[in-house]
Amino acid sequence: METLRKFGNRFIVAVLMFLPLLAAAPSPVSAEGDALCATAIASAQSGTGVYADYELVSGSGGSGRQVVVGTEGNDVLYGGSGDDILSGLGGNDILDGGSGHDILVGGPSVDELYGGSGNDIHHVTEGDVHDGGTGANEVRGAPNQNVNCSRVSQAGPAPDLSGLDLSGCALTDVYLLDANLSHANLDATFWADSSLAYADLTDASLQMAIFQNVDLTGATLTGANLAGVRWTGSTCPDKTNSDDNGGTCVGHLGPPPG
Repeated sequence: METLRKFGNRFIVAVLMFLPLLAAAPSPVSAEGDALCATAIASAQSGTGVYADYELVSGSGGSGRQVVVGTEGNDVLYGGSGDDILSGLGGNDILDGGSGHDILVGGPSVDELYGGSGNDIHHVTEGDVHDGGTGANEVRGAPNQNVNCSRVSQAGPAPDLSGLDLSGCALTDVYLLDANLSHANLDATFWADSSLAYADLTDASLQMAIFQNVDLTGATLTGANLAGVRWTGSTCPDKTNSDDNGGTCVGHLGPPPG
């Protein structure tokens, strides 16, 4: 299915090709379990003129398990209600997993990743904006990336995130109660309106991290590197408030009273 659209002097071509996930021959329609691959045409000819500067408008999956692949342009990809895989490739993409347990891969540019409902895995790079939605979500990224993460929470047992590298990540509305973050690299992270209550941060590196309105009740910070950490309006492990402790939780890292 090919669509040619004109926006001012720009012509947009969107092509949707429906390919079965496990079969070699293409199918003319999308069905449960199909892979939906959305691709833009690099060039097209109409009449006597050649139209250039094409990009993908959007592509979307359905109710089954979908694989939606973007282009080197700026794409908008929707997953639907199944367990989907969305890959933006190049360009500044918007990926929305919808419901289901999705895998979102933004690509090398500055992308927006929205998990929706379900337990999702987001692969992020520098500059990406990440919203986990609801469910138990996992964020994966290269070290030292400036990534904006929000609404990440676990819906089941405490997650094992030991050794995770989220250095430089901005985390808002993140709820990781009882999470295992031992030996994690959380240097220069920015935490806001979040909870790490009873999380295990043993030997984690938190140099230059910022905690703003974060609940650290009962968190274990034994051996953690807290050099340069800034605390604002946060609940310390012993349930005191950092503002009442001179703007710090250092010296208040013990367990909460009885």
